[in-house]
Amino acid sequence: MQFWSSARHLDRTSTATFAGFLGFTSLLIGSDSWISQQVPDKPDQLKRSQNISNYAVYSLVGAGGGAYLLGKIKKDDRMSETGLLSGEAALNSTAITYLFKVDHATTAPSAGQRRRSVLSGRFFLFIGSTRLWPGRLPA
Repeated sequence: MQFWSSARHLDRTSTATFAGFLGFTSLLIGSDSWISQQVPDKPDQLKRSQNISNYAVYSLVGAGGGAYLLGKIKKDDRMSETGLLSGEAALNSTAITYLFKVDHATTAPSAGQRRRSVLSGRFFLFIGSTRLWPGRLPA
């Protein structure tokens, strides 16, 4: 079953799960501006968050590299390929993000700027988030 056409094939259990997901997503979108005002904006808090984000990226890059090396050591082609694909996905997503940043010339808001909602039209691409997502190991 394809992802985009899966909504046509929902049974009762899947419909309840989908409705919950839809409701939660609607709630998050509706409360976006309020949530953005709750995020700390003091320089030391922003620096701490940046450090945590960077450490998470480094950890996932290490996990991908470790999977590749462990696969080579144990002669496990699947593990090696997982590490290789993880690195490739991280590089691809980083390249695309930098391309969009250059193309759209957006910058991250500083601590002193007024916060705005994603729905208001002013948002930025966070490089760390694109590095984190593809770095996870598949099950």
